[in-house]
Amino acid sequence: MADVRAIHVVGDALVTRLGQTFAGSAWPGNDKPECKFQLVGSAELVDKPTFVKGVVFFLYRVQQSQHAGQSPGSRGSHDIRPPLVLDLHFLMFPWGGNSKEESYLLAWTMRELANRPVLGPGDLVGGGFADDEAVHVTLGELSNEDLMRIWDAIDPPYRISVPYIARVVQLGLDAPPTGAPVLPPDSAA
Repeated sequence: MADVRAIHVVGDALVTRLGQTFAGSAWPGNDKPECKFQLVGSAELVDKPTFVKGVVFFLYRVQQSQHAGQSPGSRGSHDIRPPLVLDLHFLMFPWGGNSKEESYLLAWTMRELANRPVLGPGDLVGGGFADDEAVHVTLGELSNEDLMRIWDAIDPPYRISVPYIARVVQLGLDAPPTGAPVLPPDSAA
C-alpha cells in the first residue's frame, strides 16, 4: 500500500507518462504542436499564470472511493487496518497559443488516456506502491455549475477542460496501538 507521497506520485506519473508518450508519438501531417504536460497546484493558478504550451492537470478534489473492493485486513483481522481508499479528481485543460493547438492537445490527451488508462508499477515510482498496485484513470463527471465554481475560484479565465478521476489509491494506515487504552487521570480508580 502507498504512503503519504502517493497522491503526488499519481499526478506526477500521469504527466510523466503522457509527456514521454507524446514525444515519441507519430503525428498526422507536419503540424505537431509543442507540448509539455504539467501538474500544477492551486498556488500556480493565481496571479495570472503563464504556462508553457501543453496540457495542465490540476488536482481539485480528493474523496473516499466508492469503488473499492474488499480491502486487506477488513476480514476481521485486528492486526492490520484497512487502507484509506481514495479517488483523485483532476481537471485537465490544454494551454496553447490558439484554438487549433488546444483542440489537438485536448484530443490527443483524451485519446491516449482512453487507450492506456492504467498507471501500473512502471509508472508509480516511489510512494510505497506495491508491485501489484495500479491506478485507473477515467473520464469523470462534473456539473456545469461545479465546473464554473472551480474556474471562478482560480485566476485564469475559463478554458475548455475535462474532468478525470484516478482511482483507486490505497494509503496504508499505521498499525493500531497496542496495550491498554489511555484513560484520563481522574478516571483511575
